[in-house]
Amino acid sequence: MKFVMIKQRIDELVKQHGGLRPMCRALCLDPGYLSRLRRGEKLAAGDELLRRLELRRVIKYVRVKP
Repeated sequence: MKFVMIKQRIDELVKQHGGLRPMCRALCLDPGYLSRLRRGEKLAAGDELLRRLELRRVIKYVRVKP
């Protein structure tokens, strides 16, 4: 299983489609929302958006003190 950040996946798709707007048109996504998500202004993506980006949410926990 390869872990990726949502920004990385958006960047991959933008590159594949030749820009943010063409990618959003192809995947029926809102470019403004995706842009904010890409910049980290929005933190949570819904299940439908993740599905369109071909991602799934995986929760990891890290121990703070040994």
